[in-house]
Amino acid sequence: MKIYKKDNRIMLEIECESPRLDFHGKKLGSHSTIAGLITIDSSGISEMGFAYVIDMQYKNKSDQCSDIFFRWFGTEQEFREKCAELNLKVWGLNFPHYQ
Repeated sequence: MKIYKKDNRIMLEIECESPRLDFHGKKLGSHSTIAGLITIDSSGISEMGFAYVIDMQYKNKSDQCSDIFFRWFGTEQEFREKCAELNLKVWGLNFPHYQ
């Protein structure tokens, strides 16, 4: 990731793909670096934003995601449209017992 200032803007550059590795560190291909994430807590409050995809291939498990690192402040429809434009999967997480 690169982060820098250009004119009057803070710029973030994130690789679209990251290497997928096996248990021994051998490259098996690649996976998306980030995904869209929508979380809903037990009160029905939702948050949307972008999260890192965590490669779990080395453990023969499905990929996981980080917490939201960049929050989206528009509507869910706008968020889903932006993710589609960027060719990003959208993951949804419910936290029914989250306090």
